[in-house]
This record gives sequence, structure tokens and C-alpha cells, in this order.
Amino acid sequence: MDPKDQTLRECRDNEKHPKTFNMILGLDETGSMGNTPHMLIKDGLPKLMSGLVAAGIVDASLCFVAIGDHRSDRAPFQIGQFESGDEQLDQWLERTYLEGNGGNNGGESYLLAMAFAAFMTASDNWDKRGQRGLLMTIGDEHPHMSLPKTAAVSIFGDQAMGWWESDAISAEELLRLCSERYRVCHIHVDHGHDGPEKWEALLGAENVEVCQDINGIPDHICLAALGTMRERGEDTSVPLPETQEAEVIMEDSVDNSEESVSTSGETPSAPTDAELEEGMKIL
Repeated sequence: MDPKDQTLRECRDNEKHPKTFNMILGLDETGSMGNTPHMLIKDGLPKLMSGLVAAGIVDASLCFVAIGDHRSDRAPFQIGQFESGDEQLDQWLERTYLEGNGGNNGGESYLLAMAFAAFMTASDNWDKRGQRGLLMTIGDEHPHMSLPKTAAVSIFGDQAMGWWESDAISAEELLRLCSERYRVCHIHVDHGHDGPEKWEALLGAENVEVCQDINGIPDHICLAALGTMRERGEDTSVPLPETQEAEVIMEDSVDNSEESVSTSGETPSAPTDAELEEGMKIL
């Protein structure tokens, strides 16, 4: 999972998933997050892919990355591969090194996830269809507002020398580059020591979700994914399951999860925000 001198993570269409939707999920694993990363990796995220399928996103492909602090950590950034199944994603979650450090220096290195998305990923979602994917970060602090080139080279290798010309890139400029191919969102975990204001100023309040209950994080990810697909005109007409159907879906294995998607000949209308939120509560 060490990104140094690894050149590309690719999300490509295949026979089982002919219209992939690429997602990057970045989790802050620094000390201020407490046991939240451990709990999410153990309980919340291993069933995320089947949850996305249950919500109607049948061709999601997710790359997990772990975020630390480039100013202080030995392993400030770790990367998985794009995967489309719970078991495959779980392999990368299990390999993640939860360093639990961070520098107590007014921020964490969330910009590394943006640099990774902007310069080290490729997808058929963009190359073939010109459609953006989703980058979602999860953490309890605000980002460092610039990324030095020396730090990028140290973490990503010599390839980072040509990523931008100046000695450092600002958060705003890196967001602009990343946003060409990804919608960028953030889940702010409210631990009471840092508010979401800087995130909201950077991304816009509509792309920042404040979360006090970590058990709801998978639901927020699903909602953001559905919103991204609908924002770009993608079909999100697969109906959310009703209560009894949802219970069956969450008990099914990954291999059976796609069977839960409606196969009727009718095309239901796209769900409203209220319907999506209610559906996620059910899931």
C-alpha cells in the first residue's frame, strides 16, 4: 500500500461491471480519531460494497486509502486498489497500518488523497464516458492548506516532480485539478475539537457532512455516491428497497447482493433527497 513509485491505480469496465463508477474513500487514521478507524475497518466498511449495490449503484468500484500527516508520520499515505466486492475491499482494509500518530499541528494530510486522485488514477468512467467519480474523505480535523513538492516526492516518488511547477500547491489549486475528474466530499467526524468550517469554505457546505455517529458513515457514503450519479445525469432510478427487502439484502452475501436490484420492465422515477435519506436509514 506504499504509493512511492507506483504509477497508476486503474478502474476499468469489465464483463460483470460494464459501466464502472469509480470511488476513492480516504480515512484519517491519526491519533485524534481514537478508535474510529479501527471500528470502521472492522464493522462499518467491510459491508460497504453490498450496501452500495443495495442502494442501486451496481457498478461501483472503490479504492480505499489511509491518510496520516506528512509532517510527522512514517506512513502518511497508503493506497489500495479499485475493487467491486466486499471480500476484495476487505483485503485492503485488513492490510492498513493504523499508525495513530499525527502531528498536533493544526491539520492532517487530506490533500494527499486529492493528489492521488488527480495524478495517479485512471478510469473508464472518465476516459470513455466523461463522467466524474467520487472522492470521499473521512476525518476529524481540517486539511493542511498546502502540499509541498518535497513532501509529494518523498511520498509518491520522483513522478511527483512534474505534477506542478511551484514549490508547493495550495489546497484550492489541488482541489481544482482533482475536481476535473472527481466530485470531492468530506465527512467531518465531530469529536469536539475541530469544526467543519474550513472544509465548508474549501469544498462548499453542500459537500461536507458533519457526523456524530460513526455508525452512519456508510449511509453518508451511499448518499454521496447517489448524489454524484444524479448530479451528472446518471440513471439513479433503481428503487431503494423497502424494509423487508432491505433486511434480506443485508443478510445476503456479496454474490447474491446484485440479485436484489429490480429486474422489472418498468422504470421508476428517480428518488428525491428525502427518499434517499429514508432509504439509507432503512439500510
